[in-house]
Amino acid sequence: MPARLEIEGGVPLRGTVKVSAAKNATLPAIAAALLTAEPLTLANAPDLADVRTMTRLLETLGATVSRRTGGLGVQVAHVTSDLAPYELVSTMRASVLVLGPLVARHGTARVASRGSRSSAPRSRSRTATSSRGRAGSRRRESRPTW
Repeated sequence: MPARLEIEGGVPLRGTVKVSAAKNATLPAIAAALLTAEPLTLANAPDLADVRTMTRLLETLGATVSRRTGGLGVQVAHVTSDLAPYELVSTMRASVLVLGPLVARHGTARVASRGSRSSAPRSRSRTATSSRGRAGSRRRESRPTW
């Protein structure tokens, strides 16, 4: 049900209202930064634990992130890794938002599972790859080797 305000009186309303930042809108926007090498400015990004975790996750993938007055600056000039570390993804459900953009830009995406080590030859991880190259729209998910 939409919210409705009824104003009674003969004086027109004028002015501005500052809308508070929304974490659930900011997290997908941060993840979408993986889709381009161009610098992005996200205005009104809240300074919350999940937002800080998402920025740390992007930094592990190659992003440069800077906190600016009232927002964030994000740039992923080059994706340097396709592995989302367990230490970060285990603390935030929204971390899966990086998988689609990462596959679209890099061609693969891996999410580490508990106990995995990226240097181990048989690491426990979930891998998503594009079957049509880096910009493909179909995805193939391989099962982890336990």
